[in-house]
Amino acid sequence: MTTKLTAIMFGMSISKTVASGTQVSGTKVDIPTRRIAFVVDLPEGTTPVQAAEYAFDLSNNPEQGGKWASVAGRTRSLSTGDVVLVGDDFAFLCLPVGWRDISADKADVIECLEADGTWSGRRAIAG
Repeated sequence: MTTKLTAIMFGMSISKTVASGTQVSGTKVDIPTRRIAFVVDLPEGTTPVQAAEYAFDLSNNPEQGGKWASVAGRTRSLSTGDVVLVGDDFAFLCLPVGWRDISADKADVIECLEADGTWSGRRAIAG
């Protein structure tokens, strides 16, 4: 079954510590929000949650053999607070363990992303 998956990896600022000799300096690195759409062939009967789990595994499992890099280029993996859209009907928020179905809020997520690259409901829902 051919399925379109869209990974929405929200932007963040991270602190990066660089050690050079005896000096340590800290810098702030801004990572922009990325929206990566790709099509995969999943077994017949795969549920929407299983499809989201496939996207997570693709981006986090080194045994996938670089498939994520071929889809997403050089970017981070899916993490807590990111969203996976499955087809046109489902949206799932990545939690520390598992997923929260946010399909009812999908339109709000897309609208906010198109406006400014953020979605304020993300933190509240991940909660």
